[in-house]
Amino acid sequence: NKNAAGYNNVLYTPPPITTGGWIGRMLALSLVSLIPFIGQIAYIVILVVWSQDRTKEETFRNWAKAQIVVMIILFIIFLLLLFLVFIPVFEYNSIRI
Repeated sequence: NKNAAGYNNVLYTPPPITTGGWIGRMLALSLVSLIPFIGQIAYIVILVVWSQDRTKEETFRNWAKAQIVVMIILFIIFLLLLFLVFIPVFEYNSIRI
């Protein structure tokens, strides 16, 4: 079952990530994010590295990319709430001299 170039026509499918593998990775990320001041920055850096690392499983790379997208969306929602709701409320209730 070889093609003209002499390679097999069978597609390689990597083994799925085990439950223990997911738990270990989630635990590692959770522990890193608990470090004061630099934990969140390290969390983002680790996600970016994992999302681009070709030695990781494709499923895991896609998960890391999805985490980054969700974080960006939540950050945008936070900024919208900050500028559209919280700041005007505090400015309205502040004491003016």
